[in-house]
Amino acid sequence: MKEYIEEMIKKIQGPLQAFVDEVERARFLSLLVETDNWLQSQSDHADWQAYEDRLRKLEVIGILLEQRLYERVEMVKKFKSAIEHYQHRLSLMRSGELKYAHVEPHHICQLQTLLDQYDMWLREQQMRQQCVEHYDNCHEDPQLNTLGIAHRLQSLHDFWSSIVCKNDPGAQRSAISIRLP
Repeated sequence: MKEYIEEMIKKIQGPLQAFVDEVERARFLSLLVETDNWLQSQSDHADWQAYEDRLRKLEVIGILLEQRLYERVEMVKKFKSAIEHYQHRLSLMRSGELKYAHVEPHHICQLQTLLDQYDMWLREQQMRQQCVEHYDNCHEDPQLNTLGIAHRLQSLHDFWSSIVCKNDPGAQRSAISIRLP
């Protein structure tokens, strides 16, 4: 349990810092310190169940915070993958691929503009996240909105489908198959 406490203190002040607000951080650190103090003073007289209960209480919070980090990393990967996928499709359109012959040139420009904007937006979000992770004086929201990334990703899919699939039923099936959950 001592190792878990030390590991979580390091994480809450390191990689998980950007995924908790000040209140959550203070409460969790307080619980970690309280449990550490209990280990040093009372643990010799406690039964195994008391250890289990305290560890379980810490793990419930710790797992939730680690899950936030994991979900964000996965959503960023999906977003980047979608941008790369659509960039590849745009290159096929520009090269004259018959499958995309129905897409008008001005729509291709719109798609490229949207991809560029979303790519830049994602980079800005990642820079803000790094700012929060590495500098205490950063005034950004400590929790990067993973749901915001998911909404942008869905918006990208919807816009793509509205243009590319407009007059092509084959493209509609293709667009549906690449949708992300």
